This record gives sequence, structure tokens and C-alpha cells, in this order.
Amino acid sequence: MVRVDYNLFLDHAHFFPEDVYLTDETLQWTIVFTHEDDINNRRLIMQVGL
Repeated sequence: MVRVDYNLFLDHAHFFPEDVYLTDETLQWTIVFTHEDDINNRRLIMQVGL
């Protein structure tokens, strides 16, 4: 787990692996960026609790 400012992450996301889980400090929400694509060849992004 790495603590990083959200905007800093967005500016440097290409340095992170393809599967990234973002959450707040309370763990009340999560956004998952995966390496999986849907049937239209678009990247899947899942969110819970937002």
C-alpha cells in the first residue's frame, strides 16, 4: 500500500502496474483499475461505495 495524493497519482499513473486499487483512509470506497477489457475492448474500471 502506498499513500499518495490523488492528483499526483493521476499525473504518474503510467508508472504503476495495470491492476491498481484506490481507496480512502477509512476504506469506505474503492476504485479498481484492471488490465481486463470488456466485449467492446474498453478497459474495465470498477467502483464500490462511491
